[in-house]
Amino acid sequence: MAGHSADPSSRVPNYRGIDSPMWLPPIRLPNLYMSDLAAAWPAGLPFVCLSQGGRFQIVPTHFREVTWSELAAVSVVKPSLDGEPMHHGYVGVISYDQYADDQTCWPNDAASMAKSRILSVDSALVYDRTESVLYVPRQTETRHPGDTWVDAGAVAERLTVQADPSEPHCPSLDLEATSPDGAYEAQVDRVISDIQAGRYYQLNLLRYFRFSKQLSRGDLLRRMDLCGGAMSCYFELPDLTLLSLSPERFITIRSGLRGAKIGAFPIKGTAPRHDGDLQADRRAASTLRDSAKDRAELAMIVDLMRNDLNQVCQPGTVQVRHHASLMAARGVHHLYSEIEGNLALPLSWGQLLGKLCPAGSITGAPKREVMQAIAQYEGRKRGYFMGHAFTLDQNGNFDSSVLIRTLVRHDHDYFEYAAGSGLVIGSDAVAERLEIAAKCRVATNSAKRENGSIYKSRSQGLEHGYQENL
Repeated sequence: MAGHSADPSSRVPNYRGIDSPMWLPPIRLPNLYMSDLAAAWPAGLPFVCLSQGGRFQIVPTHFREVTWSELAAVSVVKPSLDGEPMHHGYVGVISYDQYADDQTCWPNDAASMAKSRILSVDSALVYDRTESVLYVPRQTETRHPGDTWVDAGAVAERLTVQADPSEPHCPSLDLEATSPDGAYEAQVDRVISDIQAGRYYQLNLLRYFRFSKQLSRGDLLRRMDLCGGAMSCYFELPDLTLLSLSPERFITIRSGLRGAKIGAFPIKGTAPRHDGDLQADRRAASTLRDSAKDRAELAMIVDLMRNDLNQVCQPGTVQVRHHASLMAARGVHHLYSEIEGNLALPLSWGQLLGKLCPAGSITGAPKREVMQAIAQYEGRKRGYFMGHAFTLDQNGNFDSSVLIRTLVRHDHDYFEYAAGSGLVIGSDAVAERLEIAAKCRVATNSAKRENGSIYKSRSQGLEHGYQENL
């Protein structure tokens, strides 16, 4: 059932046996859940967690919020190869609107734009789920006004003496669409008419949903523990609560033989998985892999992202390493490709992200025209939906997600969710609506831990570890 390439996260270095003055001795903690770590966190303080390919969980313990302009001015460098996990650097969430506003018909209204949130990190806990090891940073108590500072050693100690670790469970959530099914299907038909008229080739159209159930930090992190994809993340900051269960990696920057190497990993094509029926599940995967419509949809985005990468890479270095590989994620199968190139330095992070954001997989082709059409059809700003979460470590390594499968709290009153699909000339409105429903179920079905398995979803009936590409 696997595609012909390995999970990109499998190429992350093995950090076992690390010995550095930046770290305390590592602690072995089998099956550490982020909801358990949050329970050991001081009450009332912000909490942030990001996954890196599902293997590593990064939890900043000393950080401060900084402006977007600070990150944008930092130079991209060739990452070093010293083999240490993230101790300090930057983490953040980039709004879809950060770069989309310049290319759409929206007025320049900063007050209505979801603000990208950037954190400068001085220390972080890192949990390696492959080795079941928690890396604890050595910290300085030097603080500045506005800093969040949490004693990482004390949190780790509380985890080691925890007598009864939780058995995670999350109940189902009932989403309510903000527009009727018929209205959505009519929009799909209008988009298809645009494509037939030659306005664009592919457009990613979102449906928006909401629910009013109040969920605590523990509730949200249990859902991340049980349902989170390889690139899941959680941000709880002043005026922002965001949970993303994303399986989609956006871009990475690593050290290469000829400088800084950038990789992009677009996802396109979706098929629901089958509850407890292995043969049906394999048939669904095979049908998706052989689907001419879905492969064409992915090929368009690969071509677009090759063009995006060519704007920031050395001439002749951009190539497609793998195309239309199968990703077996929780609840759904996807197709994905991998594109890479050698960065043409010098570049600032503002320049680099300005050429690549938002991702082609959640906009369409050609990107500029499609982003204008998205604003027209959706009639609102996307905010954090379809934006990006990222880590930039002290060695210059960069990892980022696309914020799909994402819940955002509004004014402590309700949560909003968005899901979309790529519309092409061969799309069918009802089939696209059902695809979106499958993507909603991934984030909203009940799930629990059973018989020692880290992940088991009642509705899916299939067990999964952290690895997304099987």
